[in-house]
Amino acid sequence: MPQLGTGLIGSLAQILRQDRFTEALKYPQDPSRARESGPLDAVQKLFLRGETVTTDQAGRVFLAHGLDTLIRSGLVLEDQGWVRSLFKVQSYQGLIFLSDFLDNRQAPDFVLQVGPAGQYLANLTIREKVSSALDLGCGCGVQSLLAARHCARVMATDINPRALALTRVNAEINGVSNVEVLEGSYFEPVEGRLFDLVLSNLPYVIAPEIRFIYRNTDQPGDASILRLIRDIPSHLTEGGHAHVLVNWVHAPTAPWWQPLRTTIEGTGADAWLIYNGSKDVQSYAGMWIDGETNTDARASARARRDWMRWYRRHGIERIALGAVHLRRRAPGPNWFCTALVEGKLEIPAGWQLKRLFAAQDLLSAFQRPDDLLTRTLVPWQIETTVNPGGQQVRVRSTAGLRLQTDVHSLCLRVLGHLKGDISLQTALDQAAQEQGILPEELSAAVLEDIRRLVHLGMVIPG
Repeated sequence: MPQLGTGLIGSLAQILRQDRFTEALKYPQDPSRARESGPLDAVQKLFLRGETVTTDQAGRVFLAHGLDTLIRSGLVLEDQGWVRSLFKVQSYQGLIFLSDFLDNRQAPDFVLQVGPAGQYLANLTIREKVSSALDLGCGCGVQSLLAARHCARVMATDINPRALALTRVNAEINGVSNVEVLEGSYFEPVEGRLFDLVLSNLPYVIAPEIRFIYRNTDQPGDASILRLIRDIPSHLTEGGHAHVLVNWVHAPTAPWWQPLRTTIEGTGADAWLIYNGSKDVQSYAGMWIDGETNTDARASARARRDWMRWYRRHGIERIALGAVHLRRRAPGPNWFCTALVEGKLEIPAGWQLKRLFAAQDLLSAFQRPDDLLTRTLVPWQIETTVNPGGQQVRVRSTAGLRLQTDVHSLCLRVLGHLKGDISLQTALDQAAQEQGILPEELSAAVLEDIRRLVHLGMVIPG
């Protein structure tokens, strides 16, 4: 671990948080700038790629005093004219994070770097000012430090003491003082406490062995994942939110959402399940095995045989990928909603999730489907494409979660009248007059489409 006294913390932070360094170490990297030229290439070699540079090269980049600080802190090691970093260093959302290089992932105390899963969870998180947050399985502290910006206090837990130590170091480097680290499994370190926000990027990969403590589930199949989801609502304050990355098992002939709906029922929580698709076990195993054994064909083939044998023994045929978003609402009755999201999520979408919760609250409050007719509505950040034949229109969100759905072409006419200053009924009347049909006929044709667009946050109260 870095050896950082009070004086070294300030000096190290001053070095690493220079604009030119944070840009060179930024995650995710701009592909066109993946390899900087000149002095900053040495920074990326050291801290992103884990390569060695000469002492002279490092000295020119960090100057003598800066290099001495890096060495004394234990961040880099100098040996016979060469310098190498003992830690990966990344810049993410204006914060600096120390973690381990992937070459060390076999180590039992390995700490994962900022990566696609962490970024996905961060982009899904609802960012609003609250009193308390819990980061389950904090790793290097990505979710903890981001939450610390809008939460009065943050608890960060992990079973890996080294992860907790790095979270503490990263908090100190970034001047974050409202994060507390606690060692333990799941909710054990915080038993009896309630939180306004719970974040979890705990191990979710469904695999035959706990080979990587940071990645693979600790129980066969998805048992530990489902247990976690069922336990979360009892640790949330009323109205509190939880965001959890999940993989789960489902039967090929059953709805992909059924296992999670069954798990969440009766917990006192509303749920939005963001579904990224399902994979057969061969494809799923390949996602993980190929990255580990891509230079060893025999090892890859052997691992595939072991994984397939394990899946057959446990009756696992298909595995779904996604994220569960819960909101504690104990009085109930609670609702469960799903949405298919394909592709990457490259920008924050927490605001959109909050809108989805609000939309479902609105629809759930109606006594009859046509109660929506009295509301003033307006389209929100959508684009439309007329499908071949002209009878169907695809509606897509243009920001955040790229939600999409198909509606009747007549619905597009109604959307054109929704300006936020008239009721849905008035918009229907105007569109019906244009089309030369009765409002009742148009309402019967498109009301369900409008409800679905409201449900997906594509049409909102004006």
